[in-house]
Amino acid sequence: MKGDTGDQGPRGYAGSDGANGKSLEFVWSGYTLGVRQEGTTSYTYSTSLRGATGAKGDKGDKGDTGPAGTTTWSGITGKPSWIGSSKPTYTWSEITSKPSWIGSSKPSYSYSEISGTPSLADVATSGSYNDLSNKPVIDTALSSTSTNAVQNKVIYE
Repeated sequence: MKGDTGDQGPRGYAGSDGANGKSLEFVWSGYTLGVRQEGTTSYTYSTSLRGATGAKGDKGDKGDTGPAGTTTWSGITGKPSWIGSSKPTYTWSEITSKPSWIGSSKPSYSYSEISGTPSLADVATSGSYNDLSNKPVIDTALSSTSTNAVQNKVIYE
């Protein structure tokens, strides 16, 4: 048989201080936590502490309209570094994924196949003096009626 609990006794004397312990040091690496004891060289890492992805939140309010875009080459951001600082140029053979209707070589067209061109006189495309209309009359021999084409004066009287 057990008796009643007695009154609490007086407090005892404080003991002496113990030796200083070593601290713990922590470091994060992604979603893992590394722990080491002070003075050691390597950490012991936990398994990933990343939790499951939460539910998608509500859609936020529409933001303000951004500044107008730019079409200048220098204003385009995010260009791959291999492009350089100026607009690139390519030869016909360097261009890939050309539409199939173009064919495998650079297209060439005669002037008459191009739409929206102005009408030209024959001499404009042939370069032949014989295709020129309204040709000036050139004297074959000088005479008293011949004139100097530059000054429009009689050459001799």
